[in-house]
Amino acid sequence: MDLGYGEYINISACLRMPYNTSKVFELLNELELKNTQFQEVTILLISPSVVNYDLVWEGAEEITQNFSYKLLEQYVLSSLDMVIDHCIPARMIINFLDTDSYEVSISLNFQKIEEETQQIIRQEKFKHIEQLALNIFKAISPVYALLGIEKSVIGLNGIINDFFSFPTDKV
Repeated sequence: MDLGYGEYINISACLRMPYNTSKVFELLNELELKNTQFQEVTILLISPSVVNYDLVWEGAEEITQNFSYKLLEQYVLSSLDMVIDHCIPARMIINFLDTDSYEVSISLNFQKIEEETQQIIRQEKFKHIEQLALNIFKAISPVYALLGIEKSVIGLNGIINDFFSFPTDKV
C-alpha cells in the first residue's frame, strides 16, 4: 500500500519490553471497532516470547502475507497495511527502540484527507481519528503516547530539483 507523500497523522505509543502480543491484539481490537480492514502484514520470523532488540537489529528474516491473528500469535508484527473506516489508508509499524522499549505507530495520510474531503466530513474524520488514538492509548497503557502531524520529503533528488521549493542550499 502506498500512503503517498506529504503530511501524515501519526498515532504513536511507546511500550516497555518484553514485547506483548496481547497489547498488539488490544490495539487491533480498537482498530476493528472503527471498521478497519486489515490487509498485508509483514512479520519477523521470531517468536514473541524470545524477541528482543538485539535479535531484531541483527537482521531478523521477514515475510509478507495476508493478515491473520494466527500469524501474530506465532511471530512478531513488523508492519500492517490497513484501511480505517472504509476510506483512510494507514500503516502500523513496530520499531524496537532499545533493550527496554518498542514503539507502535500508525500513520495515515493527512494531506489526502485534507485535499479530498469536504470541510464538515474532514472535521468528522479528524475527530474520529483523535478518538481512535485516545481509545488506543487507554487500551494499551503506553509509557508515552503521541498524536501529531509529521511531514515527509520525496528524498534528496526532490530537494535538489526544488520539488517542494524549500528555501535551502543546493546539495
